[in-house]
Amino acid sequence: MENITHILFLSRPDLNQDMSLRQVRQLCQKSGAKLTLMEVMTPVSQSLFMPEKVLASQVESKLTEHAQKSLDMIAEDFIHAGIQTTTLVAKGKPVIEVLRKVNELSVDLLMLNAQSESNLKQRIFGSTAQHLIRKCPCPVWAVKSTSYYPMRNIMGAVDLNPDNDDNQRANLNPDIATTTAMLAGLLSAKAHLVQAWKLDNEDHLQTRGGLDDSTFERLHRDMQRHYESRMANFCANVLSEQQTKIKTHVVHGTPAHVVAQQTDYHNVDLLVMGTLSRQGILGMLIGNTAEDILNSVDCSVLALKPPGFVCPVKLD
Repeated sequence: MENITHILFLSRPDLNQDMSLRQVRQLCQKSGAKLTLMEVMTPVSQSLFMPEKVLASQVESKLTEHAQKSLDMIAEDFIHAGIQTTTLVAKGKPVIEVLRKVNELSVDLLMLNAQSESNLKQRIFGSTAQHLIRKCPCPVWAVKSTSYYPMRNIMGAVDLNPDNDDNQRANLNPDIATTTAMLAGLLSAKAHLVQAWKLDNEDHLQTRGGLDDSTFERLHRDMQRHYESRMANFCANVLSEQQTKIKTHVVHGTPAHVVAQQTDYHNVDLLVMGTLSRQGILGMLIGNTAEDILNSVDCSVLALKPPGFVCPVKLD
């Protein structure tokens, strides 16, 4: 993600979106991007329980008017701050309508509230956020309502496994690193990169492989140095001289555990991560590792898409 010129924000007045709006405003002001504020209404049907004299079209018209007034009130603050702002109210399924507008308006970045629609604490990201992270053709920034403002730390999760040199993970690594560094510079935050690693078949090397403690520990030290070297070379090749001041963390463990641990330890406010498509299939699930990370972290997430990503939803 390089230049941000057009941001679409999905407004959900039923959720606490104060933090989302703060971060949208800050990013627009720092990047100079224009903003579209959008709310999606579910069409009203003529229910059997609706009084005969009350037409569904009338109810829908009043709801639309209320939604437009709500967006206009939000837009006033952005316009007053010098941000080019437009509003739109759409009718239909939120995910479908957002995807439609992202395509129609050539949106660079979709921002929305990450809050779960349920009260389950274990669900950090709501279903709308998760669907859009999977299917939206542009990067998606899901903002946690409890995020710290102004932003302190932004962390990018890379995968420098040498076995991935020719796949989508490797292709996403430079975008993750440069986006992390760019946003940190733009928002006056500290930039971090994290890499998790484990030995192949690590859990069985001693119990079934017969390795003694000293050999096992030596393999650990060698692998740690190997990934530290790969991280240093990667940063030198991908980032500018100023950006190479980024802090790097090479940590033993599974990706989901390490990323969750590191984002918590370093007070990370935004995690930049990649999503993967399944070869030969339009769009995608976001990949098992990305899915695990998404369900483990307790911070805002910016999900980037691999080159050539195609939205899996037909919008005709």
